Amino acid sequence: MPGSAEPLAPEEPMAALNARFSATCVVHGTIEYPEEITFSPDTPPGTKGSIIFVKAGLTPDMPYELLSYALQEKAFPRQATFDQWFDHSQFDAYRALGHHMGTEAGKVRPGRRRCVRRWW
Repeated sequence: MPGSAEPLAPEEPMAALNARFSATCVVHGTIEYPEEITFSPDTPPGTKGSIIFVKAGLTPDMPYELLSYALQEKAFPRQATFDQWFDHSQFDAYRALGHHMGTEAGKVRPGRRRCVRRWW
């Protein structure tokens, strides 16, 4: 949720970004199914599963290059997709964003929630 993260210092020029920061881009949850489900041949049937939800957003732990690009491009990371001709800096920013989000999601495993804040 934008505005949920601790602000970064110094206040100027970071004030423009601090209001856009979310505490995390990854949320891990548990799903409870009404009936037992076999998730894989190697495991017994169960009623609980895991979900990892990742949403593109700005977080204070992003690399400097992404924060710098976000200061220049106010719509980042939610720029319209009707223009598919990304310039080099836009392409690199979205590639780096995907890498950052994938790395954060990779840290979350069932039974291991140390890098994610629970919102429920």
